[in-house]
Amino acid sequence: MVATEKTEHYTLIFNTFVFMQIFNEINARKLRNDEYNVFAGFLNNFLFLGIVITTTIVQVALVQYGGQPIRTSPLSLNQHLLCIGIGLFSLVQGKP
Repeated sequence: MVATEKTEHYTLIFNTFVFMQIFNEINARKLRNDEYNVFAGFLNNFLFLGIVITTTIVQVALVQYGGQPIRTSPLSLNQHLLCIGIGLFSLVQGKP
């Protein structure tokens, strides 16, 4: 599949959205308003870590190798980092 600007644009949006969801999963671990450190006890829950890592690996694989069936185009490292950077804002925005 030949990557067009439109496909690349939609891939960037898709990738950013998924990374926002991944960081929102981290944010959703703490439910009370007085719990500000969303990373407290982060490494203690191996099931949660496995889900986050698996989601991230599957997302990168879908973007890089999905092609025509998924309608994605491969992204460069800088584009992936941009998507992750934008997704990080959901950590800041999600807490009151």
